[in-house]
Amino acid sequence: MHGSPRRLTALDPALVGTTTSGRDEDEVGFFFTRRRRTALRYARGPNATIVHALLSPSNPYRVTGAEWGSGRGLSPRGAADAGFDVYVVSPYEDGPMWIALDPAMVQIARIERVTQRGGVASR
Repeated sequence: MHGSPRRLTALDPALVGTTTSGRDEDEVGFFFTRRRRTALRYARGPNATIVHALLSPSNPYRVTGAEWGSGRGLSPRGAADAGFDVYVVSPYEDGPMWIALDPAMVQIARIERVTQRGGVASR
């Protein structure tokens, strides 16, 4: 799942990095989680959506949460520049995290609009 404050109908690469305040070297793809509550942290506001998707990576780059947090190994930007299609952080705070570096490996299953309280407005 990918949570966003925007009303998404697709994952537009032009939007990467426009709604988070993370490190610049990390803002090169769409962040995904298995946990709804994690996606809901980012799906805030009147236009919030959660994108449910299947990821089909062929060339993943893997780091642990400790490695990613301390800057060991490639950054997501470095992994993208090296030709990796997904950046996998596992274990991470509340489950694995994936950064889809190549939009072609993301297949959207459905997009859900979220109400202010985190409920589903429409599917």
